[in-house]
Amino acid sequence: MKNVNIIGSILRFAGYGVIGLGFILAFWSMQNVDVIGFAHIQYIISFLLIHVVVGIVLFGLSEIVNLLQILVNREAGNMIDVKYNVKKLYSEKQLHNKETVSEKAKAEIVVFYGAESINSEDIQATDLEDIYLVKRGDDIDIVELGGFSPIILSKKQIDKNPSLRKLFE
Repeated sequence: MKNVNIIGSILRFAGYGVIGLGFILAFWSMQNVDVIGFAHIQYIISFLLIHVVVGIVLFGLSEIVNLLQILVNREAGNMIDVKYNVKKLYSEKQLHNKETVSEKAKAEIVVFYGAESINSEDIQATDLEDIYLVKRGDDIDIVELGGFSPIILSKKQIDKNPSLRKLFE
């Protein structure tokens, strides 16, 4: 996936254009005056500085948009691993955890899966706080409820977290 966003490119191009336009207009303004006085030089310098500052702001916005695109691409890369089949890694004993799931957690997970038109058949708690196993068909997802909305953990996220890796041992 590309890390450059079209909006970021347009903002960068606009930044170059504004700075270039500032220089062109400043020099053009100097050519059209017979006698250049101190006040006129102050006007030209302030005119040029305003264009440079606006151009730099546009460069900054361009970088922000491009960095946000990188984050979106990284999340999209993690979402590829969502289909990771957790069931193969769990023993039947771990899948039949007797801890109860609160009604609030169940409701949050059911609404999350319902928004994606996915039927969640069974929700089970784990020993870890805010981590749940959600069975859907033949697949089992590991879902985290700690944030604003539930997150299906990817294989990369599971491999990075030692306490999640312990679930597989």
